[in-house]
Amino acid sequence: QEEDEEIDVVTLAENDKRRTHNVLERQRRNELKLSFFALRDQIPEVANNEKAPKVVILKKATEYVLSIQSDEHRLIAEKEQLRRRREQLKHKLEKEFSFSLPTSINSSGCTNVCLGHSHISAESKAEVLYFYPSVWALHSLQIVYNCIFGA
Repeated sequence: QEEDEEIDVVTLAENDKRRTHNVLERQRRNELKLSFFALRDQIPEVANNEKAPKVVILKKATEYVLSIQSDEHRLIAEKEQLRRRREQLKHKLEKEFSFSLPTSINSSGCTNVCLGHSHISAESKAEVLYFYPSVWALHSLQIVYNCIFGA
């Protein structure tokens, strides 16, 4: 009878261990399933497909990540190209305007930025306005101040 009780205790311990293992395994599978759903929802191509197989989710996720990385590399290169262009324009601005923009006097006696200077190309003016609006704004404020206060 002692042997039977020992077997029952061992069997109970094994059953508890198996139940605990089953519960933990169920939790792991559920977390994995929820992770796949979360991943699926982030991928435009399969986001609306409730029945998307896991292998499809993984393949589309890989394609999506590669696409995003490609976009990132392209945008980094474009940003660098724009930075270099900005530096070129800055040097061109310094050269053409020497940070002292040409002005003329209008009929009311106030000075205006002289946009008609032949040595300043229309493209340069447009680029300066686009990339350095603050230069024009500060100069314009100085002109307005001079008109108002006669300085």
